[in-house]
Amino acid sequence: MHFKSSIAVALALQGATALRVAGVVDAVLNETLLETALKATYSYVIVGGGTAGLVVAARLSENPNNTVLVLEAGSLQATNPEITIRTLQLPILTQFAADIHELSGESWQSWKGLLPYHKRSETFYTPVETASKGNANFKATYDLSAHGTSGPVQASYNKYVSPQLGTFYDAFRALDVEEVVDMNNGANAGVGWITSSVDPKTQTRSSSEAAYLAPNVRRSNLVVITSALASKVIFSSKPCDGEMVATGVNFLAGNTSTVLAVSASKEIILAGGSINSPQLLELSGVGNPVILKPLGIKPLINLPGVGENLQAYAAYAKKSGILTQAAPILAYLPPSTFMTTKDVETGRSLLATRSADLPKKQQSAVLGKYDVSPMIEVVPLNYNLGVTPEAGALYLGIIPALQHAMSRGSLHINSTNPRAYPVIDPKYFSHPADAFFLGKGAAYVRKLAESPLLAAFIDSEAKPGLDVVPANATDAEWQTWASQNVGTEYHPIGTTAMLPRHDNGVVSSELIVYGTKNLRVIDAGVMPLHIATHIQTTAYAIGEKGAALILGTK
Repeated sequence: MHFKSSIAVALALQGATALRVAGVVDAVLNETLLETALKATYSYVIVGGGTAGLVVAARLSENPNNTVLVLEAGSLQATNPEITIRTLQLPILTQFAADIHELSGESWQSWKGLLPYHKRSETFYTPVETASKGNANFKATYDLSAHGTSGPVQASYNKYVSPQLGTFYDAFRALDVEEVVDMNNGANAGVGWITSSVDPKTQTRSSSEAAYLAPNVRRSNLVVITSALASKVIFSSKPCDGEMVATGVNFLAGNTSTVLAVSASKEIILAGGSINSPQLLELSGVGNPVILKPLGIKPLINLPGVGENLQAYAAYAKKSGILTQAAPILAYLPPSTFMTTKDVETGRSLLATRSADLPKKQQSAVLGKYDVSPMIEVVPLNYNLGVTPEAGALYLGIIPALQHAMSRGSLHINSTNPRAYPVIDPKYFSHPADAFFLGKGAAYVRKLAESPLLAAFIDSEAKPGLDVVPANATDAEWQTWASQNVGTEYHPIGTTAMLPRHDNGVVSSELIVYGTKNLRVIDAGVMPLHIATHIQTTAYAIGEKGAALILGTK
C-alpha cells in the first residue's frame, strides 16, 4: 500500500549541475522520473531509508558536491496513523553499552565517544516544557548534559501520565528500586521516567522520515527511490590493493522481476538493519561459503560472521491497537534488585556456562558487569497483552524483558530470491541462563502487581493466572511458562558485528566491510553485544558517527 505524503515530492530539475531529478521517486508510481534518476551516477548509494540510513543521507547531502541516492523497499509513511500516532521510546545510551563495545577495540564506541553523536541527533524538551500542568503522577528529573538541544529528532516526555502508570513508579520505589536521574545519562539501573520520539508541538512521532528526510527532501543533490528492493551489491572485476570495490546496487521495482541498477562513484552504504543488511551481503557473495555455495552464489569474500551473533530480547510482549499511551516509565533491574542473594549466585553460575554459539569475550563482558548491569527490563503499559477480553473489563500489561541473553541466534538466506525472507533462528533459551532470568523476571512482575499501591487499579491477574502458574510456583514452573509465551521486543543486533575479523567480525572500526574498499554497514547490526536497553537512540548515534567517518569530520 502506498500512502500519500506531504513530503512525497519528485522534482524534475532544469539545468541542475548534479542531478536532473531530486526528491522522492516511487519506483512504481513515477516510472518516467525513475528512468531519469537511473541515468545518473551518484557519489553515494544508501540501501535502507530507516533510522540510520536517513541520518547518513541527510548528513552526506549537506555538502552540495555530494550526490546521494537512497533505495528504500517501503513507501513513505508520513500520513500513516500507525506510524504518526504510535510512539517509540528514545532511551537509552547506556554506560554498559559503551563499555561492552570496547570488544571492538575502538574508542569511538566508548561512552564518551558515542554521546556527542547522540546529542547531535536530538532536541530535548524538559518536563516543564512538555508535561501537563498539575499532573501529580509526573515527577521526572533529567540531566541536560546527556541531551542535545538542536538535533533533528524531537524528544519529549508524555503530556499525559495515567494514574495507574504513575502509581507503578511508586510501587517500584516501595520495592526498593533505585530512582534514575535520567535514563540517557549512562546510568539506567533503576526506575525512571523516559522520553519518547514525539514532537511536543504537534504530538506526532518524530521519526527518521520526519526528522531527517522531510526538512531536506528538496535538496537538489538528494534522491530517495521508494518501492525499490535491493537485490545485489555489484563489485568491480578489478580489486584494488587486494580488496573488492563496490560500484553499484541492483534492485527490483515494486513487484516486478525486472532488475534495475544504480551506480556510485565513492561508496555503497548498507543501512537495512540487522535483518536486511546481512541478507543483502549474502545475496552479493559476502558471507560464509558454506551458506552461499549450495545456493549457487559465488563467494567473493569469506566472512563467516555475516548473519551470525544474532541477539534479540526475549520478552513476554503481545499488544494491539494504535490509540495507546506511550510508556512513561521503565525499570531496569540488576540481579540483586529482583532476586534473592542465593538466586543471584545461581544466575552467576549459569551465566558462566559455556556454549559453542557464545563467544568467550562476550560472555566475559556480561559476567564482568553482572552485579551492576540490568538483567531484566520491566515495562508497565496500558495494553492488553494477548488476553481474550471480557465484556466491560479493562487491562494493564507488564512486560518483563531479558536484557542480556546468552543465547546466540542466526539469520541466513536459503534462496537467491531477494523477496524471500531469510531464515531467522533466535535460538531462544538455548543457553540455560536465559530461561532462569526471564522466569525470575516474570515472578517479580507478579510481586510488583500485588503491591498495595496498585490495589485500586488491579483486580486480578488475567495471565498467566494462578490456575496456570500457582502462587507458590517453582522456578521450573515459571521458566516453563516464560519459554512457552516468549516473544520479541524487536531490538535485534549483532549480525554484522564491528569486531576484529578473527573474532568473526564483519565490519572494521570504520564500519567498512572486511575485504572491501568502499562498502560500509551503518545500522544496529554492527553492535557486537546487546546494550541493556532499547536501541533507537544508539542507532541514530551510529548513523551520525557513520556519516562523520565518511566525511572525515568529528
